Parts: sequence; C-alpha cells; structure tokens
Amino acid sequence: MIQCDTTVKAAMVNAVTETMENMAFEQVEEATDENVVQSGNVIWASLPVIRPSAAEISIELSNDYAKAVTEALFGFSENGPDETIVNDALAEMLNTIGGRFMAQLTPAQQEFELGLPKVGTGKTKISPNDVAAVNFNVGEYILRVYIAGLDPQKGILINPVAQEGSDENSGR
Repeated sequence: MIQCDTTVKAAMVNAVTETMENMAFEQVEEATDENVVQSGNVIWASLPVIRPSAAEISIELSNDYAKAVTEALFGFSENGPDETIVNDALAEMLNTIGGRFMAQLTPAQQEFELGLPKVGTGKTKISPNDVAAVNFNVGEYILRVYIAGLDPQKGILINPVAQEGSDENSGR
C-alpha cells in the first residue's frame, strides 16, 4: 500500500466528508484502522482522472451501505432502490468526491478532466501495492477510497498529461 502525501490525504478526507455530509447527510470520520475489512457483499465504483495526471479514484462499500446511502439520497422507503438506481447513486457520489478531490489538488490556472465512472460488485481488482487507501467510518459501515496513480515514494499524483482544449467533464 502506498502512503498518501498529507496534502493528498487531506484533500480526499475533505472531499469524502463534504460529499457524504452534503449529499447523504451522513457523519463521516476517517477510520484509524487501516486494515479494516468490509463485511458482506461489496460494491465498488471507479472513476478515471484523465488530466492533469493519469490516475484513478475508486470507492468500495458493502451492498447494505450502498442501498442505505441510496435511500438517503432519493428517499426510498418500502421496497428500496433497485440495482440500477444504486449503481447510478454510487457513480454520482464518486463523481462528486472525485471532482472535489481534484479541485483541491489542481492549481487554479489548470483544468482537470474526469472520465466516466464504472460500477461493479465484488472486491475491486486493484492491487494493494499500487494504490493508497483511506478508510472512513460512516455509522456502522465502512467506506474505502482507493487512489491509484500516486508516486510510490512521494504519495503525490504523477504522470502529467498534456492539456488539450476543454470539454464538458472538465473542472474549473
């Protein structure tokens, strides 16, 4: 596991905290135990960062928590949300986390670009040796965030990508 630079970690903690508190009205705390294990079935979402650095941000949480956070976002009660709505909610949540994260790390004169999120079930295919992870306690649940594309020695984003014009997924 790569250790995040303090600026990178603080940016992710802020992005997750703000997103979960504003979107789902959830109180979030960074988990002190780095080796915490997800219980039950797991769902994940992954978001590529295209520029200014090639990277990837992923979240992993239990299916139970994914349904609970979707219910908080959309107000379901009786039958709960179906799989499509849960997937859409997680993709939107990750888009918001990714945008807030990159906005904090990208210099004011530079734009960032995010790709389209993917959602899947089961453990992510991320190699623990290639990512930094930040774990969060959200009530009784765990939310794990992975950041791939960090310099293993410095814990900062690497692989600068040349800027080319602008598009609708760009920030700033």
